[in-house]
Amino acid sequence: MNAKEDYLRVIYELHEEAGVRSVEIANELRISKASVSEMLRKLAKEKLVKMNNYSRVKLTKKGEKIAEQLYRKHDFIKEFLTLIGHEDEEIAEHAHVLEHALHDSSVDKLKAFFKMPEKKAAPSYVG
Repeated sequence: MNAKEDYLRVIYELHEEAGVRSVEIANELRISKASVSEMLRKLAKEKLVKMNNYSRVKLTKKGEKIAEQLYRKHDFIKEFLTLIGHEDEEIAEHAHVLEHALHDSSVDKLKAFFKMPEKKAAPSYVG
């Protein structure tokens, strides 16, 4: 699994105008705040996020583009798993695994095959 993708998607999902607090990211991913701080530094070096002095983080345009694609993929996979009869309590876990395993082109082909419309992503924002 790709931890960087997990962080970007979670920041995208939790976004607030003032930015997402690192403790919120830690809670969502069920990891330590120290681990979050370390990964956020890496993401900042890659210019995927911007951090401010108040432990808040926002996606850059580059980070938002990646995160939006991940969000859409994750959302589609959850919908697909529901369609084929997975139980609600399994869906989030299975979608998380599959979002990293399926290539974007495979997801696009599945969407076309099942004639599933593209859903709107979360509201757009850039820090």
